[in-house]
Amino acid sequence: SRVSRVYLYLKVWVLSDNKRWYKVGITNNLSRRDSEQNVLPVPAETIKTISFPNQEIAASVEKVFHDTLSHLRIKRASNKELFALEPKQVSAIIDAMKNLERVPCA
Repeated sequence: SRVSRVYLYLKVWVLSDNKRWYKVGITNNLSRRDSEQNVLPVPAETIKTISFPNQEIAASVEKVFHDTLSHLRIKRASNKELFALEPKQVSAIIDAMKNLERVPCA
């Protein structure tokens, strides 16, 4: 069976008070992940996705993002992948993801 690719994604929830919660995560099924994540009263918007040939690579890249952003985690959130980011930080993540897209890893 063909190994499906694994996706790293950046999502945002814009809350009623205009706060923005961002999430960096991985999944092997983007549409399923979308339906699973409608837990907040507002829908998530996917900002950027990139794909990797396997779970190991995707998970190690996700870990680098999480470690780098750890000081920006939303403390009271039960989900450890939610971050409060400034626009320039969001741009830097998108740029990093675009650069990773150009790296051949398979």
